[in-house]
Amino acid sequence: MVIDLDGPPALVNLYYVSSLVDHIAKRHDFGWVDSYTAGKILADDVRFLAPTRSIPPARLPRTCRPPLSHTPPQSYLFRHIAPFDWHVRGARMAPIPRLAWDDPAALELMQRRQPVVLTGTRLAGCAQQKWDLDYLRAHVDPAAMFSVYSSPNGQFMYSNVNKNEPGFAFTPTVYHEELRFTTFVERLAQAEKAAESPRVYLQQPLYQGIGDRITDDFKTVPWEWVNAVQLALGFGPLTTNLLLIGQPGTVTPCHYDEQHNLLAVCRGEKKCTLFSPDQFECLYPYPVGHPADRQSQVNFDEPDDRRFPRFAEARGEVCTVAAGDVLYIPPCWWHMVENVAQDGLNTAITFWFKCGPGDAPAKKDRGSGVLVSVRRNLEKMAAQELGPRAAIQFWKATMAANGQELEESSFRDYHVALVERVQLLLPKPEDAAVFLEGLVAGRFHPSLCEKVSTTSQ
Repeated sequence: MVIDLDGPPALVNLYYVSSLVDHIAKRHDFGWVDSYTAGKILADDVRFLAPTRSIPPARLPRTCRPPLSHTPPQSYLFRHIAPFDWHVRGARMAPIPRLAWDDPAALELMQRRQPVVLTGTRLAGCAQQKWDLDYLRAHVDPAAMFSVYSSPNGQFMYSNVNKNEPGFAFTPTVYHEELRFTTFVERLAQAEKAAESPRVYLQQPLYQGIGDRITDDFKTVPWEWVNAVQLALGFGPLTTNLLLIGQPGTVTPCHYDEQHNLLAVCRGEKKCTLFSPDQFECLYPYPVGHPADRQSQVNFDEPDDRRFPRFAEARGEVCTVAAGDVLYIPPCWWHMVENVAQDGLNTAITFWFKCGPGDAPAKKDRGSGVLVSVRRNLEKMAAQELGPRAAIQFWKATMAANGQELEESSFRDYHVALVERVQLLLPKPEDAAVFLEGLVAGRFHPSLCEKVSTTSQ
């Protein structure tokens, strides 16, 4: 039984895919936890992979664009690339296009889910001119609590220590606190005076209650333009806006998010390195159940060539995002960001959107994150059906087998069933085994799984 991905999209529906999963379950006599749930997960993937009608090129009405003086459009895709002197050892880099906000080429890149630096948007509103430390300290609510992270080495690899059902051996290096803004400013001063003091990074949702003046400032964002972009590009709902305040030299290591992000820099600069979702196998993300899920395991400063050999094949894109610029980061695009401060301060505002209807037509572009979603869902399903710890052992055994038949019989049967499932999802079913090899390669190292193997189910 196969799904004809070239057939009518109407055939690809939840009931149909769920029935196929149930058929596989019965054929292999496995005690699936819930074949309907498994079918629902697969249906989401198939719905993206199934053919869909292409949408017309995105256009923004002139009346919905920011009320700014006209900026001459940049006619060529790679004109006015920002200078960039930062590189990643072992990976090849290309410049990210830097285009005026009203250049049709910029909108076309975003429609194809490709990164681009937009100039002249003034997306941050009056926050770009006003929001320095003195202004914020004077106008935030003194009782409001702010989300602040600290790191001893300035590397802010985020993790969720409460998310570790498989029991991975993991020690966090970034710590989270809720602080009043004045306390955060004091921590900044301490870090500037003493090199051994932890670096701090504020990442605060902008919501009603942090200060009336701050709220009024945020209302100056050109929301009509934001809504027009959201509609034209088929983004899902706006989920959150974060105020980011970082110190010079602090780095957010390479990771990916599952939402669209418009990153508007207010003060200072950010040096950004991005990798397309198709670089998944070169960047070795932590397992989905790991506290550092969606983070790369590779230390970009000193990559371990033996453990992560394909990192040398990585192909990335780089840019400098200056004050007043906006970087569009599509879903599932890997990104590493270094803060370059102005007067000891780097500030930015993020605009996060869920995926929406505009993401389906981009599924065949190299920037599409659909195969990343497929990989994530396969890991989630294995955890559901085998249990979190047994699933990690299964993936570890699959990695060790290196494309050969698995030794343990229970895992071997599950692997056969999993290959059949993947065959339902891929345009070329014969690629299923290779796809699974790429999913596990180098990601389930024994040292990562030590605690898992010594802890009972």
